[in-house]
Amino acid sequence: DQTTVVLSPFEVNTSKDQGYTATNTLAGSRLNTELRNTPAAISVFTAQFIEDTGAINVTEALTYALNGERDMTSTTGFGFQSNDVELSFRGFTGASLGRNYFQWVLESDTYNTERLDFSRGPNSILFGVGGPGGIINTTTKRAQFGRSTQVLGLRVGSSDDYRATFDLNRQLGKTFALRLNAVQHSAR
Repeated sequence: DQTTVVLSPFEVNTSKDQGYTATNTLAGSRLNTELRNTPAAISVFTAQFIEDTGAINVTEALTYALNGERDMTSTTGFGFQSNDVELSFRGFTGASLGRNYFQWVLESDTYNTERLDFSRGPNSILFGVGGPGGIINTTTKRAQFGRSTQVLGLRVGSSDDYRATFDLNRQLGKTFALRLNAVQHSAR
């Protein structure tokens, strides 16, 4: 018998996200769990929220997060950084960065971001790469079946700030879908 087994509890589907409201997360349990049933401090920034705030990276989105900020302290004076962006959650420095729930050390641009999950507190270390303060996980855009979209974004700012983004999603046949994301950004 050649039957395929699909492990759907391990995949967060953002199709139920509407506007600023997210309904489920992997943060806190590593299983696809409804946020209302998750006994942890978790905030989710949807693609719509990220777009409306104009955040172009995780650091700018962090401005809107509860109990989170970019860590600018250097208690030793050495200024060593283990990540591209140092974070502080709930007063704990060295909060973790994740990308699709794998450890990540670089700043993430939002042109290919579907959502941001902010898991605060010590519960974040139970399931994944979190620290005692918390973890920020970036979920990247993935190809989706049943939707053909193409979105072109243009942004112009002061000081010669120009940004163009492109997002293309196509279903090609019954078992294959393609998603292409691109960005061009220049600023002085």
